[in-house]
Amino acid sequence: MFWIIPSLFALCAALLVYVVFNALHEMEESYVNEYNANIARQFEDLFLFIPSGQIMRFTHIAAAVVFLLLFMVGSEGLSFSGAIRGGVIGVAGAGLVADGLLAPRR
Repeated sequence: MFWIIPSLFALCAALLVYVVFNALHEMEESYVNEYNANIARQFEDLFLFIPSGQIMRFTHIAAAVVFLLLFMVGSEGLSFSGAIRGGVIGVAGAGLVADGLLAPRR
């Protein structure tokens, strides 16, 4: 009988994570479509055209590198509070990089 409540909690948590990740995936797809349309309008007069998907990949890689570097700098050792501090600093830095490189110019 002891296993019923934890298993129901785990099931609810898994379903919540699925719904959140599904919503984030749909949000990213709509943003990518809007981003691709804006980039295509900006670059249609250039002779050298870089596909917007390649720019998106570069931005994701740059944000991941910034996150890892700031996480390693911000976390002090193997403590839980250091991991939280490093995660917050890393997410903030990666967000700034992604916002600066991915933000559509209007």
